[in-house]
Amino acid sequence: MPELKFSITSSPDYCLLQAQGTIDYEAIENFKSILRQDEILKAQNLILDLTAVSTLSSTGIGVILWSEIQCRQLGARLIIMCPNKKICKDIQFLSSGEMILTSNLPAAVQYAQEHLEALKSESEVLLSQPS
Repeated sequence: MPELKFSITSSPDYCLLQAQGTIDYEAIENFKSILRQDEILKAQNLILDLTAVSTLSSTGIGVILWSEIQCRQLGARLIIMCPNKKICKDIQFLSSGEMILTSNLPAAVQYAQEHLEALKSESEVLLSQPS
């Protein structure tokens, strides 16, 4: 069974977590520990790239849903890049509807930038209101 590997790329707009291999029961603790890294926890947008994931078990989907909850609690947005339509449907069916699903990186980056603009606008409105 292929080992699960990760690479992380950060930018001012997002943190890109690229997974490669199999996300199953055996890989869950590794996956969760990656999701708990400071670099990921500080991101306003987490793009989870599942393009190179060969197998995603129900346990793996559970961790993705857990990461959606974690992102929401931190005020961040989870964006999933997933070209596999069946996996996307499974995730979308079980999701609370807060995460974004897309099939390519340019769309994922655009969602991240739009989210940051919305947060910025929200902050400006709050700061301009009299106390």
